[in-house]
Amino acid sequence: MQKFLISSIFLLFLIFLSHEFYYLDKKNEYEKDIHNKKSEEIIAFFNDEVEKKFGKTFALTNLLSKDKKLIEALVKKDNSLLDYSEIIEETQNFGEYKNLWIQIIDKDGYSFYRSWTNRIGDHAASARIDIVDMIKNPRPMRGISTGRFDMTFKTMIPLYDNGKFVGIIEMISKFNSIARVLKKYDIEPLMVVHEDYTTRFIKPFTSLFIGNNYVANLNASKSLMKKVKIYGLKKLMYLEKPILFDKYLVTTTQIKDIHGGEMGFFIFFFDEKKLDKSKIYNFRFEYSSQVIVAVVIYVLFILFLLNKNYVGRLNEEVEKKTLKIDKQKKKLKDLLNVYDNNVIFSKTDLKGYITYVSKAFCEISGYTKDELIGKPHNIIRHPDMKKTVFKELWTTIQSGKVWENEVKNLKKDGGYYWVYSRVEPVYNQENRIIEYISTRTDITAKKKYEEHQLKMLNQTRMTALGEMLSNIAHQWRQPLSIITSVASSVSLKQELKMLKEVDLEKEMKSIMDSANYLSNIIESFRNFIRNDKEFKAVSIKKSVDDVLQILDTTIKSNHINIINNIEKNDIVIGMISGELEQVLINIINNANEIFIERNIQDKNIILNLKIEKEIIITLEDNAGGIPDDIINKIFDAYFTTKHKSQGTGLGLYMSYRIVTESLKGNLFVKNTDKGAKFFIEIPIKYDSLK
Repeated sequence: MQKFLISSIFLLFLIFLSHEFYYLDKKNEYEKDIHNKKSEEIIAFFNDEVEKKFGKTFALTNLLSKDKKLIEALVKKDNSLLDYSEIIEETQNFGEYKNLWIQIIDKDGYSFYRSWTNRIGDHAASARIDIVDMIKNPRPMRGISTGRFDMTFKTMIPLYDNGKFVGIIEMISKFNSIARVLKKYDIEPLMVVHEDYTTRFIKPFTSLFIGNNYVANLNASKSLMKKVKIYGLKKLMYLEKPILFDKYLVTTTQIKDIHGGEMGFFIFFFDEKKLDKSKIYNFRFEYSSQVIVAVVIYVLFILFLLNKNYVGRLNEEVEKKTLKIDKQKKKLKDLLNVYDNNVIFSKTDLKGYITYVSKAFCEISGYTKDELIGKPHNIIRHPDMKKTVFKELWTTIQSGKVWENEVKNLKKDGGYYWVYSRVEPVYNQENRIIEYISTRTDITAKKKYEEHQLKMLNQTRMTALGEMLSNIAHQWRQPLSIITSVASSVSLKQELKMLKEVDLEKEMKSIMDSANYLSNIIESFRNFIRNDKEFKAVSIKKSVDDVLQILDTTIKSNHINIINNIEKNDIVIGMISGELEQVLINIINNANEIFIERNIQDKNIILNLKIEKEIIITLEDNAGGIPDDIINKIFDAYFTTKHKSQGTGLGLYMSYRIVTESLKGNLFVKNTDKGAKFFIEIPIKYDSLK
């Protein structure tokens, strides 16, 4: 085995060397050759199209140079004799070139006639060195040049009158026709003018630029121009060899002016995906085939060498694996038994009739397998469960989705149990649903605990309600006494004919003030006891005011000084109405009980609100603090230092649950140098208005 490993490593090393020093070099060589050939092909195709265009425009220019009216107009210096608009229109309508212009220049280099504008008389030679060269040495000329408006193809023929040079006729055409032909062959052209020539333009024809360089072809790709600008135009203008740029093969050819200076650059982009890479693919296939053949031969050779020992080792391995499989089968069987005994599992057909149940299912339901198999699954449906739940179940699983929810089931003996049920479809090879399976988790204990917790909450709430009703009864005595006294006084004065209008208005105002006071107390009480669990925007200041009004009698009768700093700093958050008030009432009542127990004379409770990374409400008393041995227990259920007849130990426990579970915050207490300080922290993200 060790020799086989060493040989394998050696073979892999040889393949690596071959790949690095032969395959990659050869592949790069082929790619370079493909790029160079395609570049030469593109430039040759472009030059061929240029030659075709020069040939056709030269023939037309030569034909027009024979026009006697043209010579006459130059001699007489009367350009009104010339009108080539009809000839140009017919040529554009019936020919392949759509942008043609004719210009006549006199012997001194001044524009004499332009087919595209009435603007003439300017010294054209000052903008074009080819015109200067023609005047010095008249002869037929053709080429690409840059004038005041564009970079164009130009064909110039000198004009003579009786052997005397009198001017030049020039046919001008655009690059657009060649650009269109190039695009038909998947070549994206950018025909760019050198920036020195760009500055001479009066009114650029295409209005296209990359930086300071004019782009002469109207159909230039705008997206490609943006990419070129980001990459750097000059990098592409002066390419010495083809390169790959943004998935394009790019090649460039330059156009010189008649003095050999840089005038224009023709940059061609060809989609790399459309390159003929068959040479590379063939090489790759041949190389891969050779490597595979070598590996196969090597493997066969090694297998041949190992053949003698292989059969014996194979038999040994088979025996070991057989023994292992037997052990795994036994283990699997044991696991299946454990699963059957502990997992509440069942199968049904498409109509909901039970086809299989586990032992755990039978044990929790009280039915035997024989009593369940073949029966509809609703045999264990509890009447407390709404029909809409099972309608939703069937809609979900019949659509191929998984359904999960808590379900209350009926036992054979009439009892009940709760499960968390997961029901899902089973598919066959044709992807059709053939049955449904359900796994359940027994959550009966959890549900009973929740019921117990609800009872605890109601017990705490009823205790708080009793205390508040007592407070409200005390607060109502004085306003009701005022209302009774005023009503009696008014009635008596009326009988004695002593009731004056001023007295009546004053007495009625007293009754209304007392009635409004009673109404405010009822509204605060209603907000606290309402049981609709409405989630709404709640003002912290308003909640505190409601609590202080509800506890007004307790606060005044026990001479507690409330220092309410929350009036200076308020915030509105989303919460279930009445919950924060319940927490505040529990904490204030708890402080009051400590004041009484410890006979505190100067009783103070300070309320503060801070808004930092979270909302922090603090309530600090001066009752001396909480003993260290119980401070960590005060939020535990049923923990109390009072006699059972005086308290349940649920007030602070339920307050803790409200803050941590409903408000998603934290409730804790610390001792200060004065007494106990309770902290109610609510996350800012819980702010419903942000």
